[in-house]
Amino acid sequence: MASTLFIGVQLASPNTYALTLNDFTAHFTVQVASFNIGQGTHTFKCVEQNCTLKSYAKPSGFIRNFFKDELYETTELTQTDSQLLWQSYQRKDVRYKGSKVSERVKTLEKTDQAIIYTEKQQSFPLNHSAFDQMSIAYVIQWLRLNNAPRDKFNKLILQTEKGQFPINFTEFGQATTLGLAFANSTLKAEKFVLQTDKINVELWCLAEYDWFPAKIKIYNKDKDRTITLELAKAPRLEY
Repeated sequence: MASTLFIGVQLASPNTYALTLNDFTAHFTVQVASFNIGQGTHTFKCVEQNCTLKSYAKPSGFIRNFFKDELYETTELTQTDSQLLWQSYQRKDVRYKGSKVSERVKTLEKTDQAIIYTEKQQSFPLNHSAFDQMSIAYVIQWLRLNNAPRDKFNKLILQTEKGQFPINFTEFGQATTLGLAFANSTLKAEKFVLQTDKINVELWCLAEYDWFPAKIKIYNKDKDRTITLELAKAPRLEY
């Protein structure tokens, strides 16, 4: 396993090998303002070097009587023996209002020259350290799994349709424990706190599950809203 990484989660030499993210399925509860409003599922699947990270979230329980909107997200990544690279991201919001259904799609794609917001035909500088909001937690997992030094984390960039935002870690790998509904006792974890101009994120990664992101708390500064994802059951990792 390599201990020296380039920016953009790339190893220092093509002859040096990294631990890779395994295929997985994970189920989360979704909370807003401490209320459980729904369920989310994340899956990660690789076919050779081409990997797809998907997220699906929907309201559940009595909340569905008032709010039925659904969210689909897809991130395409390239994972080799020495690097993990972002390729594209798409977000699809499905909204229900009475008998009407509407969809809104946002797509970000990397080309050889730039990162393109497809629907608006806007371009951003090509940056191999840029990752979208959904995938950033798993990139942090990948870096932690490979014992990357802190300066490699500090070079990560949040890519959105509004721009590219440097990430500042205000808490880094703090040893802690985390209580989860599926566990009989608290689990060993490390906590990361990162900030950008748009969001604050608190992230708990489980040592027992290859530093899997078990709890993700996202505060959106523009909307003044906090959304929390917490594992509802142990993630299924396919070794």
